[in-house]
Amino acid sequence: MSIIQLLGKGGLVPAPDPFAQYLVTAFPFNHQSQMRDQSHIIRGSGSPASVLDTSIGYAQVHTISTEQSVPGFYGCSLKKPYEVPADSVNFHSNELIADTGVANTIGSQAFCWEGWFYTESFNFNGAERIDVLYSMNDSDAYGPSYTQGDNPAIAIGSDTFADVNSRRGIRIYNQPNGNFLGHTGSYILSPSTWHHIAYTRSGSTGRAFVDGTLRLTVADSKSYTGYIQSHLAALNRSLPYGMYFQDVRFYVGTAKYTSNFTVPGPMFL
Repeated sequence: MSIIQLLGKGGLVPAPDPFAQYLVTAFPFNHQSQMRDQSHIIRGSGSPASVLDTSIGYAQVHTISTEQSVPGFYGCSLKKPYEVPADSVNFHSNELIADTGVANTIGSQAFCWEGWFYTESFNFNGAERIDVLYSMNDSDAYGPSYTQGDNPAIAIGSDTFADVNSRRGIRIYNQPNGNFLGHTGSYILSPSTWHHIAYTRSGSTGRAFVDGTLRLTVADSKSYTGYIQSHLAALNRSLPYGMYFQDVRFYVGTAKYTSNFTVPGPMFL
């Protein structure tokens, strides 16, 4: 999927996307869109998801940085802040929180989460993992209407994960109860390398892909009721090295990938 800048005319024109009707959130993380959802532009209708917060009130926030970018993409990406203070109330601080609306809950439907991930080191300074998708329960910050609902959870293991099979790999959970579904195995991911990560469900089968290769198949028949998505949570640790994200997308109603695939190009040009 691309959005083409019309030189001399201005404006953005969406190119055809066979999955556009299923897109719930799309975060390119470039200078043009910053940290705003762009799914409505790609769909050609509707409204964007509301981004509730990217910092939960802390001074250190996400930035659009030119330090790293997926080759051939935008020349920039989202960089996580180095300092992430511990907080017993806001457990997942410094994350991107999106309200997709009650109409966009997954339920028992097919879905797809995908995005690009880069870290200079898998030393997460004491944290066993980071969560790239998670349920949200932050009624203290946003009021009682934002209570936790069930969402799939996708985690990336650090070099110090207690389960050696999860180090530098992907772990899949059901939320909010943290029910472990499976892991891809260890040392699937490498430092200082852009990796495309995707988790999809078709029927009751969940699949995790790394760089377009199927790495994990699990049973996932849970009815997910949440519509407050937490992306890119750092688990309240100070990150000692740079960590970056690009083109994070969420589809509901299609698995998008059920077998090995060629990783997608940039959503926006």
